[in-house]
Amino acid sequence: MSQFQSWADWDSLIQMAKYDVDSFIYAPQKIKNNFKLMLKLVTLNGWVLKYAEWEISYNKDVVITAVAQNGLALQFASSLLRDNKDIVLAAVA
Repeated sequence: MSQFQSWADWDSLIQMAKYDVDSFIYAPQKIKNNFKLMLKLVTLNGWVLKYAEWEISYNKDVVITAVAQNGLALQFASSLLRDNKDIVLAAVA
């Protein structure tokens, strides 16, 4: 697991999103499927979308936030949203 303290610790989640995003592969389902939490985390690093549950990848608010932060996060959006004009424009802006 990550060098950070705990999955329940908000400060650790922020640090992981900023510096160790791949550690989210080990995150519990309750984190990966938490809409509000994932929305906040993709604001810090759009790449967090890679580790979100599939339901999150269908949420336009989360996806547009993620791709606005990091256009490469578009690849982790649902196929439906990858074809959405607003999402694509946010990714290339």
